[in-house]
Amino acid sequence: FFADRFEAWRQELGLDRFCLLGHSIGAILAVTYAERYPSVVDRLILVGPAGVPQQPDDADARRRRIPWYYRLVMALWKQGW
Repeated sequence: FFADRFEAWRQELGLDRFCLLGHSIGAILAVTYAERYPSVVDRLILVGPAGVPQQPDDADARRRRIPWYYRLVMALWKQGW
């Protein structure tokens, strides 16, 4: 959704190629846009990109303490339901 809106805005401005900078969560959005529209991104700059932290060592034990119905919902979500 975001990448398409951003592309429409770029076309409206009449920009051919441009330098795209993304900071923090914006870096994720910038990468998404650059992957979808690589021909218009001249340079991609990522400043302090937000990442996904490593799972804690006790993640499995924590997961087992979550009520079964929440685990069911999470499993269905991961399967695309």
